[in-house]
Amino acid sequence: LDIDHPANDTYNRGDLYTSMGWSSNRMGKTDQAKEYYNKALPLAQESGDSLLIGTVYNNLGSVHLRRGNHPTTLEYYQRALNYYSNKRYRAVTLSNIGGIYSELNLYNKALEYFNRSLKIRQEIASVYLLANIYNRIGVAQSNLANYDQALVSYKQALDNSQKASTPKLTATILNNLGLLYKKLSLYDKAIDYYEQSLAMKEEVSSPSDIATTTNNLGQLYWDKGNKEEADNYYYKALKLREQVGNPYDIASSLNSMLRLTIDQRNFKQATTYANRLKAMGDSTDSYDMLQKASIYLGRI
Repeated sequence: LDIDHPANDTYNRGDLYTSMGWSSNRMGKTDQAKEYYNKALPLAQESGDSLLIGTVYNNLGSVHLRRGNHPTTLEYYQRALNYYSNKRYRAVTLSNIGGIYSELNLYNKALEYFNRSLKIRQEIASVYLLANIYNRIGVAQSNLANYDQALVSYKQALDNSQKASTPKLTATILNNLGLLYKKLSLYDKAIDYYEQSLAMKEEVSSPSDIATTTNNLGQLYWDKGNKEEADNYYYKALKLREQVGNPYDIASSLNSMLRLTIDQRNFKQATTYANRLKAMGDSTDSYDMLQKASIYLGRI
């Protein structure tokens, strides 16, 4: 970035700032990511490259998504969509918009965007892209309690991900199948899928991905009433997330630990966790974290 050379034109500098923003966001440094993206945007616009402009808008949306600001996220994703003529990028952005509606519990609206994305992905005929969208459709159908349709979508996702030889995505789909069977109270089947997912993730995935299924196993044992086993998995998930250092993932584990310690009436430890969650909410400007920390402190 600092080299004075004709190759460092507006496009290249905009692209570099975009990459730096993406890396910062992956580390949970949303303020830094936003700063880099705001530097990238005027450079991308000056370059006139529609793909880069769309990518910057899309990535700005992801920063606001981490902060729980869904209306602004949707605005940026819609702007990105206006710049994308490339089918692959349009398909991904449509899926991202559907993901926002899922987070807002507007699952029928989410399915509308997921199905628009699916149609484009079928034209592209990429088994990886198909696996990804079928997985998201499965999640939405599961949240609508359309369990038969969710199972069909997950099976299609699993079939395509195995064809694509993408073990990380396969592990995610196995995890979601475990979650579906847990909702159906078929705990043994759920444990089987979770353990398949965990074994695969331990070979190919990051500590963050491993922590997701580890935490889900803890939740399953919690639902079964096995608090000791739940404690074991929750604690493992927290330690994995602390290795990565992403505050949003750590907050998710702290929520699990808080439920457990309050249930155990271990109020001293629960207070420590709640104060830590509050501090993280302050440092990341996350209203969600601050709200949950206040609720837990009130319960304590």
